[in-house]
Amino acid sequence: RPATPTELSRWTSVGVTAATAYDEFDRGLEFMLAGLLQSPAFLYLAETGAPGPDGLRRLTSWELASRRSFFLTNAPPAELLRAAAAAGVLDTEAGIRGEVKRLLQKPQARQAMTQLFGELLDLGHLDQLSKDSVTFPGFQIALGTSMREETQRSLLELGFDHPTDL
Repeated sequence: RPATPTELSRWTSVGVTAATAYDEFDRGLEFMLAGLLQSPAFLYLAETGAPGPDGLRRLTSWELASRRSFFLTNAPPAELLRAAAAAGVLDTEAGIRGEVKRLLQKPQARQAMTQLFGELLDLGHLDQLSKDSVTFPGFQIALGTSMREETQRSLLELGFDHPTDL
């Protein structure tokens, strides 16, 4: 989300105060950037939502954009998604569906899915798979790598080559 006027004022004040104290513009910038980079709002993806018409809290457009982008592409929202959030496109189910379909067309979505299931199913360990040669005489070291690759390809085919309609 864009910084609020209060946040901009606070960080500008930190920069001006440090620049004045050290009599160096660069030192003020250094303090301001150091503070920004340590800020919980920068480090964590906080989702507080906003009150909805029914009294329940609902994720804001900016929170929906971040959640969708990190889940589907392992990256912060790009310019198009930020523009959609700013325009309120993500306030409707149709808008969310449209943006999800667009995000799923990105190559990063395939990588994100591979990484998600790789971690979830612990596929990285298949490359080091070993079996007792007496019990499994036909086992070859390349089998584990093939098993990982086959699982990844099957998941990508299910998720991207034959998806259900959103």
